[in-house]
Amino acid sequence: MMLQQASRFEQIIQGPVETRAGGQKFVTWNDPIKIEKYTKEVQKMATELINENRKLRRVHINVMNLVIELMNIDLLKSKNTWLDKMNQIKIMVDHETKGRDKDMCRIWLTHINYQIYKAMEVQYRMGLESLNENLPEIEADLTYKNSKMEFRPAFDKLK
Repeated sequence: MMLQQASRFEQIIQGPVETRAGGQKFVTWNDPIKIEKYTKEVQKMATELINENRKLRRVHINVMNLVIELMNIDLLKSKNTWLDKMNQIKIMVDHETKGRDKDMCRIWLTHINYQIYKAMEVQYRMGLESLNENLPEIEADLTYKNSKMEFRPAFDKLK
């Protein structure tokens, strides 16, 4: 996601290279004005690169914290809270990927989708384990009538 900034940084680093008549490349450090200009450009680009990295790292940590919260929210009991957290994640991811090359964001998006999948799997397993606690009790009577055993309500309705 930072490929453009890294490419620009690389271009600046390679900037002061000059070519001799024989095709050899070299850097001259004789002109102090060029040296100062070069170091300022490198520092400026390095600062931009560091700031972008910190920003993306902060967003990633916030998204992962929300995913961890999803793992701790009971999906059966708090579906709306779960969906609200999912919307927060979607908004944060959309905001960061807007205006960026989709191919460059694909790995990050895949990682986030996989983490959300794991949160859903945790909730699915917990839901299955606690399903008997969350289902309402069903009452049925077993009667003996006309030499036959019958359920009340009928067995099809109990299913």
